[in-house]
This record gives sequence, structure tokens and C-alpha cells, in this order.
Amino acid sequence: MRNNDVTGVGVCHLCAKASIRTLFIDSPFGFSYDRPVSRYRMGEIVNLENLKRLVKDGESDVVEFKKSTAQLQRAGETLCAFLNGKGGRVYIGVTPSGDIRGQEVTDKTLLDISSIISQLEPSAPIDIERVATLNGKEVVILNAHPIKAYQPFTFMGRPYQRVGSATRTLPRSGSKASPPK
Repeated sequence: MRNNDVTGVGVCHLCAKASIRTLFIDSPFGFSYDRPVSRYRMGEIVNLENLKRLVKDGESDVVEFKKSTAQLQRAGETLCAFLNGKGGRVYIGVTPSGDIRGQEVTDKTLLDISSIISQLEPSAPIDIERVATLNGKEVVILNAHPIKAYQPFTFMGRPYQRVGSATRTLPRSGSKASPPK
């Protein structure tokens, strides 16, 4: 069944084929999407105009900008921090000053993003959204949905937290520990 109205939280999977161009998103409601699907706050489609509005507000405790996928390691740390907090979005192709530059998104780009997401433990619900820019490039949005029951999440074995617009290593005392005996 196909449905263009997404109102639930989905989990993105990247096709493992060498000629990957499509994101497959499975929602908990059983819908499957075989084209890039973008969402903005409870089902509103993210387009370039919505992206400009979102970026205008700058970085915050739930928004992070990365100029390109050259910063994927830091993007993974930020996703981990969002998962350990109240969620958030990493915009790849937007400079820290909020300039929407986009980048070329190739099969390798998507596989690199998938590889970074796979470094999150436990497995995390990350939506991948793509928005075309006027220069023929795309902004990739990684949307993290926290699940309190699975916190703390780790990225490459380390937990992270978001403090304002900064991502920091979660102190050991901030990690959820086993209940006292």
C-alpha cells in the first residue's frame, strides 16, 4: 500500500544495491514508500521554502547544520545527542551561518550516511529526508526520534548529549545506570 501522507514515525532503510537512488521508509502503520519522502512537523512536506524558514532560526538544542558529508562523524555524534534528549534534525548542506548550499547526493553519499547511522547503539529511528536546492544540489536532513526506554544511545561506543547548540560527551553520571540492588 502506498501513501504520501506520513503522520507516524518511520525508520529509514537504504537499499543495499549498488545503484541506490531511492530511500525506502517503513512506518509502524505498514505503509511503504519507494521514493524520497520528506516530512516537516507531522506530515507537512519539506520543500525549499519550508527549509529556508527552518534554517532562518539557526542552530539550537534540536537543530544542527553541517556544510557537507565531510562532517558525518560529527553529525553522528549530534544524532546520538538528539536521541539522548528530545530529538532533533541535522541538516547536511547548510553552513553554520545558515547558508543553504546543498551538496551532490550520490549512491556513495547515501551509503556513507547509512554507515554512520549504523554506528548508533541501540539501533535508532532516523528519518532521512532530501530537499532539492536551486543550484541542482540537495540538502539531506537526518531526523532523530528519541526513545526514552532505550537511552542512553551511543555513537561509536560513546554517549553524547545536547547542551544548547553544542554536542558534548555525556558524563558517566548522566548515563542511566542499573537500578540499585
